[in-house]
Amino acid sequence: MKKWIRRMLYVLPPVVLVSLFFILSPRPEDPVRSSFQERFNLTLPAAAEPILQEDDYGWMGDGHLFCVYQLSPGDMREFLKQGAMARWSPLPMRKDTAENLYRDMRALLSQTAKEEEREYLQEANKKQGYYCLVNTWQGNPGRVLNHTKYDRDNFQFQNIALGIVDTQSKKIYYYTQDR
Repeated sequence: MKKWIRRMLYVLPPVVLVSLFFILSPRPEDPVRSSFQERFNLTLPAAAEPILQEDDYGWMGDGHLFCVYQLSPGDMREFLKQGAMARWSPLPMRKDTAENLYRDMRALLSQTAKEEEREYLQEANKKQGYYCLVNTWQGNPGRVLNHTKYDRDNFQFQNIALGIVDTQSKKIYYYTQDR
């Protein structure tokens, strides 16, 4: 019995130290949250969880990401208080831009994207909230394209990020496209 206790005293401290290391070590940051913050200079609330997330990127970096976050009313109020919202425009966006952008998005999104969310994007111009369309192309990153006519063949629309904040349903839609 004494031998067993002595062995445990040798084994237990390293196990406790290793366990504490894993418990206290910083968690890797969510790349979608980091991308959203980088593109829009806004931080998503910590409690905001994605209710839908779909990404399809190739090894060359081309592809798309679509994510929908649900916020509580309190989190939505806090989110809207951030000063960076000044770059965002109130909905609705230009009708031709919205139609062309949504057509491209619908073509890329898979069937795994919930139909109601896909339909929401089609009807987003009837909602209350804000939107921001940003050029993410390396030659001109961060340029806001909110009032520019959407043309998928124009280089400034080859790499974009779209954020929509729906203040009615307390959802944030985040879409990126890289070609």
